[in-house]
Amino acid sequence: MIKVYLKPDLKLSFHPWILASQIERIEGDFFKGVSCEVFYKNHFLGVGYYNPQTYIAVRLVSRERVDWTKESFLERRLKMAAERRKYLIPAHTNMFRLVNSEGDGLPGLIVDKYDKILVIQCLTAGMDRIREKIVKVLQKIFQPISIYERSDTRTRITEGLSLRKGIIAGKSLPEVIIGEEYGLKFAIDIQEGHKTGFYLDQRENRALLGKVAKGKAWLNCFAYSGAFGIYALAGGAKMVVNVETSLKGKELWQENLRLNQLPAKDTQFICEDVFSFLKHSRQRFDGLILDPPAFARRKKEIAGAKTGYLELHAKAAKRAKRGAYLFTFSCSQAISRELFIQLIQTGFYKASRKAVILQHFYQAPDHPVNLFHPEGEYLKGLFLQLL
Repeated sequence: MIKVYLKPDLKLSFHPWILASQIERIEGDFFKGVSCEVFYKNHFLGVGYYNPQTYIAVRLVSRERVDWTKESFLERRLKMAAERRKYLIPAHTNMFRLVNSEGDGLPGLIVDKYDKILVIQCLTAGMDRIREKIVKVLQKIFQPISIYERSDTRTRITEGLSLRKGIIAGKSLPEVIIGEEYGLKFAIDIQEGHKTGFYLDQRENRALLGKVAKGKAWLNCFAYSGAFGIYALAGGAKMVVNVETSLKGKELWQENLRLNQLPAKDTQFICEDVFSFLKHSRQRFDGLILDPPAFARRKKEIAGAKTGYLELHAKAAKRAKRGAYLFTFSCSQAISRELFIQLIQTGFYKASRKAVILQHFYQAPDHPVNLFHPEGEYLKGLFLQLL
């Protein structure tokens, strides 16, 4: 374990990240993911792990002097994560996030639960170094039939790690598994699908859509497998038009219709770029869903993202009838909630449309956020009604 000493002029909080620019010196031989103790003015601050090649140099795991790599420590943290979700997961739901990185005190680790299957992501060098211990403890506590790894995000490239995915424990899996959310069934491709196979963070927002969908024609942009559209149809929507470039998404949508015995005759799945569709379409809708991929994961991408969000909302506003509902989201970590609202305002002004905010959206509560780590609140959204 190395020792990391911080510069003496810092303003400290309980934030779990320490930037490379905040470090004065390091004692000991280091490598990617090495455990470390952190000191400020010779006072112990906590333990975590260090990566010499990343902007976020240290990720703190505990404010106590413990060996956080021991199985006993991991077991305590994982049991705490499971306990805090006991009252957060609704009935008739068997898929949810079990571990949410900094939000559960295990920075760099994601674990999603799909019934008796666990999908993990080791996103940082520190978590990757203890991967086998994590798997062993997960098996001990939760006894899954399979653990599948989806450590294939570009975050690992930044960490100096190779991409990796595949079965790491238990039996092999079919190409598509079935999950349940609020009693609705969904076909999930955990091997090749988006994120770990499904957008678990939108669960409560989809549920609200189901309550207001009745009798309305909905446009579901960036639909992927059409989960928002399934909720709309189950809630009595008269029509759903999905727009998505993924052919695999269309296959999953068709399977979702079958699983929930919903009428395909009232739906369309258009494989097209959303911006192109909005530009050329003349159809108008009673409700729209805008759930695009992240336009800006880093600060240097903010300028392009601002243009994207502005144009998206200007074009979408023209496809909305008077009184239409709009569910709109940003999962761009580098775009603040305040900036996102400003971009929506500018886009609507450009389209000469007015609206009222009915509700603010966040990620589902099984994606907890460390109070001192605002970066963990990545999903922001608005429920609007156009005037």
